[in-house]
Amino acid sequence: MDLSEDLLAGPNMDKVIKGRLEPQLLKELLDLGVEIQERLTEIDTDSKLSVMSELAERWRHALDAGELDYLINILSKKTGYCEKMIKMDLDYVITVLDPDSISISLEQSLPGGIESLDAFIEIESGEMYKCMPAGPVLILGSGNSVIPCFISGILSLMTNNFTLIRPSSANSEAVFALFKMLKEMALEETPIAEIARELSNASLIFCASDESETLKYLLEEAPLGVVNFWGDKITISKITKAISMNSHHPRCCFLAPMTGYAVIHHGVNLEEAAHALAEAIVYYDQQLCSSPTEASFIGGFDAAKEFADELGRALEELTKDFPIEKSEYEANLVQRARNKLRMSGSYVIVPLDGGPAWTVAVSNRQSNLDRVFPSIKEFKLEVRRRFIEIIAVESERDVIERLKSLKEKEPFSSIMGIQSVGLAVPDTVFEVITPILTEAGVHRIVPIRDMHLRSPIEPFDGKHMAREFINILYVRKE
Repeated sequence: MDLSEDLLAGPNMDKVIKGRLEPQLLKELLDLGVEIQERLTEIDTDSKLSVMSELAERWRHALDAGELDYLINILSKKTGYCEKMIKMDLDYVITVLDPDSISISLEQSLPGGIESLDAFIEIESGEMYKCMPAGPVLILGSGNSVIPCFISGILSLMTNNFTLIRPSSANSEAVFALFKMLKEMALEETPIAEIARELSNASLIFCASDESETLKYLLEEAPLGVVNFWGDKITISKITKAISMNSHHPRCCFLAPMTGYAVIHHGVNLEEAAHALAEAIVYYDQQLCSSPTEASFIGGFDAAKEFADELGRALEELTKDFPIEKSEYEANLVQRARNKLRMSGSYVIVPLDGGPAWTVAVSNRQSNLDRVFPSIKEFKLEVRRRFIEIIAVESERDVIERLKSLKEKEPFSSIMGIQSVGLAVPDTVFEVITPILTEAGVHRIVPIRDMHLRSPIEPFDGKHMAREFINILYVRKE
């Protein structure tokens, strides 16, 4: 693959673009895209799923054969993730492409279920739904993980949309690699090549800066149906402002910056809970919206310190398999934060070598990070990789009150809410805390051990992604 590549179109679209994506061509491309959408609606969903299944197998083979090792090396350097973590991310692409997972997601997301993509489905007597593409869809990638971009892209294609993808600069090579595989399938003489060709023609992958004329036209003028973006508050505001100028009024499907939270109860197996939390901290270096960046321990301060000791041991071991590099600037910030937290009464645990790889701080009844943050304002959430403060609290109600106020606290000013709450609590506590967690406006309540994993039936921050990519055609007969 040519690593300088910044544009990838399907076989038919290549003839129009001729190797360059100019703003003046975009209107013509989008008009063709609407025609492609019409053709996609004529192809049954099972046939598209067969293409996804074959694409997943080819991706798996390429990973196993070492053909994507160059990607692992490149993405590790660009994102700062260790190579083992990048391999995990690329492995998960197979799950995103899995036809069973896609089918379950579509069945749970769409009114009328997955069959409503192919036919009118009777919802009530004489009343029917059919799901039609809402596109063209523009997907703007962000962040280090390639998974969000692939989830949006695959669901958009499976709901019959012409799909434009501007990947994150951190992982664009992976996006190009997958869709190049799809294009190669489209050019073969195989039974599914014709379907692969339509899906490849329905996808346009391009690189463009935030200030480019291409992106400016797409957001402010292009006849788009949906714009999808996962990212930070500032960028969401900029995109919203640009879209507000678009006379076609595309639907906005934004997933705002959020974070995860862990809750541990003294009545569970502390060693198991500590290992689970250590994995949640190490995987993706707490950069996912589901990653726990603070925890509450329901129990006494001494019990919380005992748990933190277990967590430190687990982090020490995991860091051997998932090493992390931090700049001198980051290391100095970490050390300043540790010192200030100790002076504020927190129990602070660090690696055996005293290095900056990870930090666990235990505070009693209230957050000491909140108190000291004005003197270390550079220690923002995105910098606090493999850092967690555990607050020892007395009750489930204390947890809820903390969650309600978290996004208003200065150390968490970059988030818009709590996405995931990971629990390690006894069953009796689970029955008590789950109903009241709804007061805090969280979107997911899951075990700590798999906070980073997503079930196919799960909504995304409270909404079904596939539903954002369709319009519902309603029919009533006499």
